[in-house]
Amino acid sequence: MNSPTFLFNISEKIFMSLKYRTVEPKQEGLNNGNIQLTKIIDFFPIDSIGANNKVLGVGKMLTIQYKTGGRYKSFLTDIDGGHNFFRARGIDGTKGLISDLDIKGGDTIKIIKVSPYVYEIVKDIS
Repeated sequence: MNSPTFLFNISEKIFMSLKYRTVEPKQEGLNNGNIQLTKIIDFFPIDSIGANNKVLGVGKMLTIQYKTGGRYKSFLTDIDGGHNFFRARGIDGTKGLISDLDIKGGDTIKIIKVSPYVYEIVKDIS
């Protein structure tokens, strides 16, 4: 018979695997201000994925937050459904995040689900 601790540890591992995903962005994408989400697109609510052109329709906004210099920054964005990256790619969006967290091609980043429409990005330094 399994002990409660064993069951708790399994449950905790399953819960944590549902709570975040990791991606390793390519430098070419980072140069263009995007983080490719194709491999983890199912991690995001389906209604947050818009058309490939915002004129044709945007998805429900996600709040993307990250910590830099001891404080949190955040931006609102949907996901460009044609390319599977955060649509807000400017300095107040993904480009700012990439710069602030000093993300380079091949780095691993965690995308943590805080709530259904709030995600935190953390550069994995392990």
